[in-house]
Amino acid sequence: MTAHLCTYILRDAELIHRRNLNIAGARVEFMTNAPELAELLRTCSQASESGSRSFRMQVSVTDRLAEIDPRPHFRGLQHLLIAHFGETDLFVYDVLRKNAGAVVSRSTAADVNFWRHVALPISLGILGATAGIVPVHCAALAIAEQGLLIAGRSGAGKSTLALALAQAGFTLVSDDWTYIKDEGGLLANGLFAPIKLLPDAVRHFPELAPLRVTRSMNGELAFDVDATRVFRVAVGASCRPRNFMFLERSVIPGAKISPVPSDLAARYLQGSVERVPPELASAYGERSRVLAEIAKLPCWIFRYGGPPGLAAGELRRFVSQRMEALIA
Repeated sequence: MTAHLCTYILRDAELIHRRNLNIAGARVEFMTNAPELAELLRTCSQASESGSRSFRMQVSVTDRLAEIDPRPHFRGLQHLLIAHFGETDLFVYDVLRKNAGAVVSRSTAADVNFWRHVALPISLGILGATAGIVPVHCAALAIAEQGLLIAGRSGAGKSTLALALAQAGFTLVSDDWTYIKDEGGLLANGLFAPIKLLPDAVRHFPELAPLRVTRSMNGELAFDVDATRVFRVAVGASCRPRNFMFLERSVIPGAKISPVPSDLAARYLQGSVERVPPELASAYGERSRVLAEIAKLPCWIFRYGGPPGLAAGELRRFVSQRMEALIA
């Protein structure tokens, strides 16, 4: 199958349908032999930006129809990573050459959810480091141009709090993975993924009651929700982060925000990012620089117990007070 893929990606002359895409801050040169896929990916592109190419993606679409398997199986060797999706779909990532090549079935090429929620996030997670884009396991929101990053251990309730904040007037950028770069200032980007809420979130959000839970790639049962459609909240593509918040749940009702040293943020960030191959020393250096800039943000621990609406109200007051202090 790998040899079959190499045969395809070397025939650039056949990949005549091309688009320049902006995917969570990455400038992607996309090439395919299928006009329908080129148009589908164009609809996934966010507002265009100028600048040099981040990486290239070449996709050859076969005439086969096959059941889509969104769960990848990875194999890696140094700067090469191979991702299998079932029997028909194969992606090869060359992080040294900033290139993704793929062969997919016609069924996969037509599945917008696969590209939005699986293929593009995986591609950006693997190749983003080569363009100075760092995927960080945190939520990102903004209000009145004040961006807020919210991190925490798995199960701490980032997504639940992110949705409550969006209902309280914040713009939701991302709820799980945020793609951050530093080009004259930090910019946190989202990637049009649905917000993922665990089944018990229905206690706080009755809008979830008529929906069905699905199994995500990590095997977890959850609601995958289009926040705009289901909750009518504002969703944005990016924000400028001004504060970094670590979320901790408490059994004691109430909320408390306490400052913490930046080295706590630095340790969390270093532990949450993916490994960079040793062949990419320059990419590793740029990623370390971006992480260091994120760690320089004012850092806080936010402990709360009770409903997420209570926590959202407290955080909104906190951000308002920080804004007033800056103006004064």
